[in-house]
Amino acid sequence: MHKIRLPHQILIGSKILDQIGNLCKKLGFPLKNNNRIVIITGPNTIKIAGKQIKDYLLEDKFEVQIQEVMKANLENVEKAENIIQEFKPCLVIGVGGGKNIDCAKLSSFNNNIPFISVPTALAHDGVASPSCSLKGLDLRHSIQAQTPIGILADTNIIKKAPRVLLSAGIGDLLSNLVAVKDWKLGHRIKNEYFGHYSALLSRMSAELILKNYEKINPSEESIRIVLEGIISSSISMTVAGSSRPASGSEHLFSHALDKLGTGKLHGYQVGLGSIMLMYLHNGNWQEIRDALRFVNAPVNAEELGIDDETVIKALTIAHKIRNRYTILQTGLTRNAAENLAKNTGVIN
Repeated sequence: MHKIRLPHQILIGSKILDQIGNLCKKLGFPLKNNNRIVIITGPNTIKIAGKQIKDYLLEDKFEVQIQEVMKANLENVEKAENIIQEFKPCLVIGVGGGKNIDCAKLSSFNNNIPFISVPTALAHDGVASPSCSLKGLDLRHSIQAQTPIGILADTNIIKKAPRVLLSAGIGDLLSNLVAVKDWKLGHRIKNEYFGHYSALLSRMSAELILKNYEKINPSEESIRIVLEGIISSSISMTVAGSSRPASGSEHLFSHALDKLGTGKLHGYQVGLGSIMLMYLHNGNWQEIRDALRFVNAPVNAEELGIDDETVIKALTIAHKIRNRYTILQTGLTRNAAENLAKNTGVIN
């Protein structure tokens, strides 16, 4: 049994940070005896949106504390938890990119407090999903926390984020095409639970990008397309009760790259993995490659900034990352991995 907890309110629009107080009120905050809010943000995103959010909340008579985090790791989650336990807020707000929101997500979850997501970039679907990725854990994959109770997405702010973050977010969405195929495979071979609605929603999120990627540019209309895909993808995971609809063999490949210390954008890594793993599924890997290329995301090892050997190594160890049945099954030999990467043009 799992509880399906979806966002209660989602606000998308231009120059809407001033609506944060109204969003809180629509969600039932402040509580009768508690008007305190903790904002989790970063040193850059506090200037982009965090300080404005605080000022608007103060105008609405909330008490506000800000905790800055540098990375999504256990140390910063503990810092966030410390201020939560000291200040005892009724609500946590994560403002920024994936690392800020992941810290807000997990620290609030661990203290049984709801949180609102205010993304300033769309580098991956973590801004609205129940899962988070942290450095410093023994696990090399995402862990379940909680879905935001509300989302406030200001397209005027998001469009100003570096273009690489938007193309990385597109890579993360396109990877759903592989993830759903892996999920179906796990259902067929291992009799694993398969949610048709979750799978459909995940695939639709990716297909939204396939149909519109040629129109995507740093405009608010384009941001809205990607944002809708990311929110839909996140909801697919919430309904399924796991990351299965949006995380398959391509994410195992990315986590393997992380283990090897590549340090590249998550969306870029899963995008590259999707090209190769869709090939293994005998699917249309070329359409993924073409979409990634059009939005200036890397489609080979050189463009990602890693060497051929790292790609081969990651492919051979990816199946060991977690106990999740995928097209990788019991693993690829070095020869099979090299041939796969060469056949898709990922390595020379």
